Amino acid sequence: MDFITSFTLFSGASILTALAIIPLALTRSEPPGMPRSVRLRIGWLIGVSPVGATTAFAVGSANGALWFLAPIFALGAAQSPQRVAAFMTAIVLGSAVGVWPIGKISDRSDRRLVIVLCACLGAAVEAALWLYIGMPDWLLVGLGFTLGFVTLPLYMLAASQANDRSGPDHAIAVSSGLLFLYCLGAIFSPYAASFFMGRFGDSTLFAQNAAVHLALAAFTLWRMSIRAPVAVATLRDEETTKPATGFP
Repeated sequence: MDFITSFTLFSGASILTALAIIPLALTRSEPPGMPRSVRLRIGWLIGVSPVGATTAFAVGSANGALWFLAPIFALGAAQSPQRVAAFMTAIVLGSAVGVWPIGKISDRSDRRLVIVLCACLGAAVEAALWLYIGMPDWLLVGLGFTLGFVTLPLYMLAASQANDRSGPDHAIAVSSGLLFLYCLGAIFSPYAASFFMGRFGDSTLFAQNAAVHLALAAFTLWRMSIRAPVAVATLRDEETTKPATGFP
């Protein structure tokens, strides 16, 4: 209890945040060129990368509801604040572990296919959480880890897909547009999720998120059927011309 009533946990979080800046400070990559004017170009972004823009909005919708309301679900399911912490920590750890392998796979294939697979796997995990009845604690934590592993890297895939389509000269416009779409989804989705949770139970949160991820997968498959992917060989050639980052 002393940790809860003191500043120790907040200080630890601040230290970890500061340490996270070190890898960025050590990179030798050149930053993107500064644009002459900074403004949101949402229509342009959607036209350049419909999948990237849609993925950013969908991820914001799913993650916004998840971060706000998943603790309420976990408390009702586990009946223990400690287990709530374990569930939420598992989601964060899953996202940290999933970024590297999913990113590596997407660099060597059509990123849109990786988005479809991650969205479908995430929807399957969310369906299991939606139907959660008397699962043991280890299974709840395992589902949380898997959920973080396959769904939270989706924003990274959205940014990569959009930058593949737009090129390095538009990195700032792409980043600002994706962040705007993510925040737009994250603002409104918790209200919808809380309404459904109040009427149909706390696990309805994951029914909503599963629907979002399935809709994302369906849209991405449709885009794959009408537009060819960015050539993987082209991306590798561009990667070899970039300055070394010092990281694998």
